[in-house]
Amino acid sequence: MEISASLYEILCTPVAAFLDPTDFLNDLVPRNDADDGHHDEGQNLKEERIGEMEATESPTISKPNQNPGSRSPNAAKRRMWRIHGSAAAGTRLFAVPLFLESTVPLRIDCLIPDQREHSRKVQKKYQPSALCCNRADDIRCLPIVTRVLDILDDWTRSQNISATDIVNSPFGSSIIIPYLDDDAGLIPVQFHRNHELEQQMLPLEVLRNIWTEVPLDQWPSVLDLHELDLQQQIHDTVSVVRIRNKPEYGQVIFKSSVEGCFYLYHEIKILLSLPSHSNIVSRPLFLVTKRCGFGSKIGVCGFIIRYFPLGSLRDMLPKLRHSSTQSLRLSCQWAIEICSAMLHVKKNRSYYCDLRTDNIVIDGPNLTSTTSTSPSTILIDLEQRGNWRFWSPPEVFYLDYLQHLVNSDTEDVPLEYRAQCRELLDIFKCDITSDAEDMHYEAYALQGIQNANTVWNALSEVQQESATVYMLGRLLWCLFEHVGRPNRIDALWKAGLDDSSIEFPTFVSCPASVRDLILRCTAGAPEHDGRLPAVYRLGQTVLPRDRSAATDQETLHKSTGWWKAELQAMEKFLKDREHQRKHHSGEKIFDRPNLAEVLEELKISQALYDA
Repeated sequence: MEISASLYEILCTPVAAFLDPTDFLNDLVPRNDADDGHHDEGQNLKEERIGEMEATESPTISKPNQNPGSRSPNAAKRRMWRIHGSAAAGTRLFAVPLFLESTVPLRIDCLIPDQREHSRKVQKKYQPSALCCNRADDIRCLPIVTRVLDILDDWTRSQNISATDIVNSPFGSSIIIPYLDDDAGLIPVQFHRNHELEQQMLPLEVLRNIWTEVPLDQWPSVLDLHELDLQQQIHDTVSVVRIRNKPEYGQVIFKSSVEGCFYLYHEIKILLSLPSHSNIVSRPLFLVTKRCGFGSKIGVCGFIIRYFPLGSLRDMLPKLRHSSTQSLRLSCQWAIEICSAMLHVKKNRSYYCDLRTDNIVIDGPNLTSTTSTSPSTILIDLEQRGNWRFWSPPEVFYLDYLQHLVNSDTEDVPLEYRAQCRELLDIFKCDITSDAEDMHYEAYALQGIQNANTVWNALSEVQQESATVYMLGRLLWCLFEHVGRPNRIDALWKAGLDDSSIEFPTFVSCPASVRDLILRCTAGAPEHDGRLPAVYRLGQTVLPRDRSAATDQETLHKSTGWWKAELQAMEKFLKDREHQRKHHSGEKIFDRPNLAEVLEELKISQALYDA
């Protein structure tokens, strides 16, 4: 079946165990082609869609297009907008206005419907599913992006949207396109001013009063948002920018968030308080503030760090496959660096729960450089939001399942089962809340809680280290097999250079001594028992494992069946763990080495390769 954002729940979350594939598919029937813009029934569908997508305070500044049914002439005119990339499985586009005097990173997103909500005619002509899996530098030539730009241009010109309208909007505002018609039509574009985000922003003085452990001389200088010039929006939280009047810094990264301030502020706190390490991103060069719309509050909206143009480990690893001697030494060097960084975090009474290849960037010379210096790895993203299920150990992802089921907004999960999940979370002293993004950061921080991930906070320090070793083991497999991700389901909505079919724990290139280490680090991995992901992506199509063709029903039945078995495994695991806890069988849930032992074995392997 063709990939779409709406498939996430039934493919990648435990809610799938309670979903009926037939009902799910019936709810995803595309809009009737006959209703593309003119019939009353179609118009009702559009109005319903607008109501679903509008936020609480979302005043419109648009009127219907004055030339219904005509093709947009914008192809022959200067573009008013540019699309730099996408997120949310291709339903959130990074829109950059080109009619401002300077391109400030205002973080305006253009929201479009799920791929399966478009009419079949629109799906065929504009190929919206391509946004799910194309890299940012590839999407500008996609038909769906061209169509979105036409709509944005029509809206901007017909409504006389000025630079002042955009610049004075709250940070992280969004443009909502409720549907895409083949014609220009009467598309009532909406503009949502994100006042809620600016209300969450805290002044610098408040953060200083909260983070008393950060010495005053460790606080970076402050820049106003309008001192930044956007070069490229490469991720929903990451912008490449230049600082006006400070050319010596060159290109730098501006990190922000349009979803909320909680994890942004938590990461700033960690970066300011964690002692420096050569393989962990340095503390911010600057904090960035913005004057908010209400009360003229000047709130912190992000921070500036170095830019690493070589990109992430995820994209670098496939390039090493054809250079066995260099790649083996480099993989071992990088493994030691990453393990050393993990030990550094642990020794400072914290944890890093987001370890995966796209959260590690490459620093130094390119692989083709003739210099004797090797590139090194830098750990980024210290916000403690949590990892993907296929990177996390079972003692973590099973508690994640419980939280997801308790907090799911679908009625398909029975109330009795939710109650059982709550009881289990209580038994393991795990908070019900999984995503703290909507929490007020000041109230949370004043409670004195040092780390932000509620599942990891429910583990002891010994268990946290063991969970870290598990993630490191999967990362070691990627390093020595030169693969960007441990399995193909991890690439469902993540575009990359890696098209390899090899999956963990298959070994091809990894040396025997490191293989044994990886297997010990990943003790408890479902794959060791033959429990592999149910589906994978082939181009823009999702298919059952080991199938090259299947109906939509077959694909979804495969997924829901897999998740039912997964919840049965969860219940058994948690029952066994509770029995272990009651009988005081020790803190360790699995017999994995500790970080110091892993580091020592890696150094021994490095000595052998150097010899």
